[in-house]
Amino acid sequence: MHTLAQARPDSGGPVGDPSGTAVERFLKWETDPARRAAALALALPLQFDEDVYRAVAPPEAADQYAWVRRLAFVTDQAGRCCYHDVVRAPMLRLQRLQSPTRWRAAHELLAEAFRTWRTKREESLPSTELWGDAAWREHRYNETYHRLCAEPRHALPDALAETIYAFSHGSATARRWAQLVAQAGTDTADDALESWGERLTAAFQDDTAAVLAVLDVLLAHTGLDSAGQLRARVVRGRLHRRAERNEAALADLTTALALEPQHHDALVERAFTHDQMGNAAEALADMDEAVRVRPDAWTHVVRGRINLAAGHRGAALADFDYALELDPGQEWGRASRAEVYRIEGRYEDALADLDHALAIDPEYIWAHAQRSQCLIGLERWDEALRQMARAADVDSKSQWQRARFASLLLDLGRHAEALREVDRALAASVEHGPRDSAWPWASRAWALHGLGRESEALADLDRAISIDDGYTLSFAMRGWLLWEAGRLAEAERDFDRILADEHLRSWPFAGRGTVRLYAGRYEEAVDDFAQAFTIQFGMSDAENEIARPLVELLRQHLPANHAPVTAAIRLGALLTHQLQWPGVARQTASVLALRPSLGLLSGGSRILRRITTELDNPPDTADTKRTTWTRKLLTPILRALAP
Repeated sequence: MHTLAQARPDSGGPVGDPSGTAVERFLKWETDPARRAAALALALPLQFDEDVYRAVAPPEAADQYAWVRRLAFVTDQAGRCCYHDVVRAPMLRLQRLQSPTRWRAAHELLAEAFRTWRTKREESLPSTELWGDAAWREHRYNETYHRLCAEPRHALPDALAETIYAFSHGSATARRWAQLVAQAGTDTADDALESWGERLTAAFQDDTAAVLAVLDVLLAHTGLDSAGQLRARVVRGRLHRRAERNEAALADLTTALALEPQHHDALVERAFTHDQMGNAAEALADMDEAVRVRPDAWTHVVRGRINLAAGHRGAALADFDYALELDPGQEWGRASRAEVYRIEGRYEDALADLDHALAIDPEYIWAHAQRSQCLIGLERWDEALRQMARAADVDSKSQWQRARFASLLLDLGRHAEALREVDRALAASVEHGPRDSAWPWASRAWALHGLGRESEALADLDRAISIDDGYTLSFAMRGWLLWEAGRLAEAERDFDRILADEHLRSWPFAGRGTVRLYAGRYEEAVDDFAQAFTIQFGMSDAENEIARPLVELLRQHLPANHAPVTAAIRLGALLTHQLQWPGVARQTASVLALRPSLGLLSGGSRILRRITTELDNPPDTADTKRTTWTRKLLTPILRALAP
């Protein structure tokens, strides 16, 4: 800085370019022309090591690398050196102005050197992993910088396109590419580069919207060639899709396909968007075309996933089978085929595929979670818990599997453990994590309800509904809690809300029937209970066989048995939301401790035995899983009620 200060003008006369004077002062003690030339040449790269030195230094200074490293304005960090900006800037300006031809040739020489090192690195890397390799990125970064310095207008479109590709490694890498354009603009004094550098770096000021902002800038100004525009549209379309801005995603992806109708990534992204919008036919049409363009294993798995989402289980299985013929090590294909097997109840086949997938990738989160679901289907409860705990531990970043682990604990009636795990999930400060979704808060609420902490549970359900009122199970849960609190009108509104969307769930029908029973609207209560029992058991005359006798029994005995009836219904609401019932005998005994009348006990036992009789000879319309589950639940309860 002292040296530059000495170069300031000492009169009001014309001021010439100060670069030559500044450089002369930096090198005033060096008289060897070869060393001076080497010092100037080493200002061109952003940073250098001995390899870069030998690529750019004049032959007569080939052995002067150690001398350059000792210069006062050189910073050396673990073998990589760079000039102080205050020194480098005037050296660059001097060389650019003295001989534009030599300037361009020197940068072309450096660009070619970095290209050679980059392509050498590519020999040992799959094409899909280039941007993930730090050494490759560094070579590409420096190559791009020197091409921009050599021929700014010619190299700019490729540099802008590279900024888009850099997003594949994250916004930090893309920000670095934007800063590269800005640096080249400063070093070349090229107006177009400087303007683009300002736009791109300004777009990165807001981290939350940086990626979209940069893409908006790139697409809003001329500079990108058609290939760059295509890539930008695909990347922006993907971002819109992930944010569920489906119409914007479709617009970008359709524009991309107008530029190149058989662009594989654009077809797949548009298929994902259509699938997200529920447009199964359009999604499959795009995937059929994508398979024609690139019939590899991954593309078949994608089409299989969309077929499965559309309910075309056979077509999905065919896609997964074919994908695994092409690539037996395709772990996503293995896990996807396992999902079909699991849905079909072929749990052992599913486990075999999942074990294969986990042998390929032991930390494959979805495979761990699916394996837990298969073990649940086989009723291997302890193994299922251990597997889900493993999924939660592997998924330490997002904590979604931790929230699902809590849900499984709830299914098994382990409310205190469920609360502990869901609290761990909700404590994580991750973008788009469990805290931002409704169902983990609903899970927490039901765990609190199971522990008798009703006011906290209601607060969590209010929060879940405020986050997403489309998660209607929250309304059913809140309806049960409001009923228990005696807020019958509010409870009925909540049950009405879920039943407006879902007509095939017995739980909210039973809840609304309970509310109407307590409100003295007995015929409406009979209708709701009849619906619940018909759904649950497939009975042809659930109204007369069970619903009406139940309502008549409770109508007669509720006034004198309010506490035991309420406790029994509360317990029933909890148990019917579970897959396992640890301590059900103890819980039943706690209801009996409230001393229900003998008439209520005998009448209730009679209705429960009638249900078990129906379950022993279920109609063809009955759901086997539901009847089996109900029989398992009622057996220990009837045993506890036996005299």
